[in-house]
Amino acid sequence: MTVLLRFLVGIAAALLLFAPARLASQWTRPDSGVRVYLITAGPGGNFFTWFGHTALIVADARRKADYWYDYGIIEGTMGASADQRRGAIRARVVRSASPRARLHALETDDREVELQELLLAPDQADSLVALLEADVSAFGTAGYAYRHTGDNCTTRIRDVLDRATGGALRRAVAGDVAGTVRDEGYRRVASRNMAMGLLGDVLTGRTIDQRMTRWDALFLPAELARAATVARLAREAPFAVTRFHVLSHTHVVPVQVPSHGWLLAAIGAMLAAAVLLFGVGTRHHSTRARELSRTMLGTSAALAALLLGLLGCGIVYGWTMTAFTLADANENILLANPLALFTLPFAVAYATGSQRARRPLVHGWTVLAASAALALAAKALPSFTQQNWRIIALVLPVIIGLAAALRVARPEARQTETALRPESLREPARAHEREGVHP
Repeated sequence: MTVLLRFLVGIAAALLLFAPARLASQWTRPDSGVRVYLITAGPGGNFFTWFGHTALIVADARRKADYWYDYGIIEGTMGASADQRRGAIRARVVRSASPRARLHALETDDREVELQELLLAPDQADSLVALLEADVSAFGTAGYAYRHTGDNCTTRIRDVLDRATGGALRRAVAGDVAGTVRDEGYRRVASRNMAMGLLGDVLTGRTIDQRMTRWDALFLPAELARAATVARLAREAPFAVTRFHVLSHTHVVPVQVPSHGWLLAAIGAMLAAAVLLFGVGTRHHSTRARELSRTMLGTSAALAALLLGLLGCGIVYGWTMTAFTLADANENILLANPLALFTLPFAVAYATGSQRARRPLVHGWTVLAASAALALAAKALPSFTQQNWRIIALVLPVIIGLAAALRVARPEARQTETALRPESLREPARAHEREGVHP
């Protein structure tokens, strides 16, 4: 931990312990001895933390204690928990008496943390604490059914804040229409790593491409913090003071992330051209060039079958066997088809010299090409609304290119084997072939 970050953590702890009145000096209100702070954490290093996190800190001078309320405690790992495999992710609501330890945990994950003091009236603060305690009692052990966009650590805090303040948050965003889940948050947090962004685009379905209201968009921690900034309580008093950083991290999440659609289309076209050259190369007059082209073509088909097949299995697993609602209704199953794995042994055999493997390989990749073309043609139907154009632009040319390359590849017929024999053996061999006898 750097000296600077230690200093910032110390500032945060002092804010919580001494509750400075100067943050709200321009707004006077009765003080019940309870101060509430909204904590907004930015994306972390783990893939499952890239949407951010929200928590509340309650500094209770009456009980001389500070509490951290968290609605996102998930036991085990998000990707391999037993509950998740059965189709349900359970998140617990916890109250911790050590906010400083929680801040330290966020710091070690290199996460930005913002703090807002919520300027609640005494009755609103007491109502909020009562709601928080009720949730700790109800969901502290059994947990609740966690859904990434509809019922998560941020929406739960959004709801209790709105109830405690008589609907102040909902009024602040009423009538506003937001973008989609993918537009509002996914690509921004995926800006940490383009490859992981592409992987996320492959594994997520069209459920995150549905347009939301601004209220629905408050499942994102950054959106909730922004709504708290513009919300107003009675008599135009602010809901929260201006945000300020408690911890800073090294990655800055941009507001807009370029889709790189043209770049991905160019990469897909270049890969398709490369495999087509391998296919044409199998017809070269040089034996060495033919063998090298066949090996490269077979290897390309094997690698593509392995990658697309595994991604397809991941899509099927996420869609049918987990509670990841982000993975539902995934049109990418037509591009990353699990059936590609059935072509893998034939591709390996073809790359290592087996000509008999070419025919089933051609048939297999023709089926895969038809499936991939269907992913594009289906966009003409109103129900196929998934924004997966980047994946189509990258994958479709490669699949069609492989299918075409395997079709144009030269089959090593028996006549070719005869042509390679010494001149003295050609005529007897041809005579045997005309008589139906093979030497």
